[in-house]
Amino acid sequence: MQMRKEMSSDKFMGRCVIPSCGKTMVEWEHCWEYSGKQINEKWAIVPLCYEHHRGAKSSAKIKNYCRYVSVFRASSEELKKIPKKRLATNKNIFSKALCR
Repeated sequence: MQMRKEMSSDKFMGRCVIPSCGKTMVEWEHCWEYSGKQINEKWAIVPLCYEHHRGAKSSAKIKNYCRYVSVFRASSEELKKIPKKRLATNKNIFSKALCR
């Protein structure tokens, strides 16, 4: 409950993270899973509007972008909780996307 209060007061969490959107009615997307469960930490959650989270605009590309954003919000200590293989795979995806 404490984390929800902190996130509600965080200005970042009040607007869809997709740059071209910016809607303020958001849902919180858990970007990462570990052992079949969502990682429920502030760095691993990003705000998305309904359309990008569950609607017609939801896609694997959106999910990867959310992971990209969350990784930059996380500290190195927080990233240690993600399996190295999964993080390395995503870093490779991110670097390819940035080189385009």
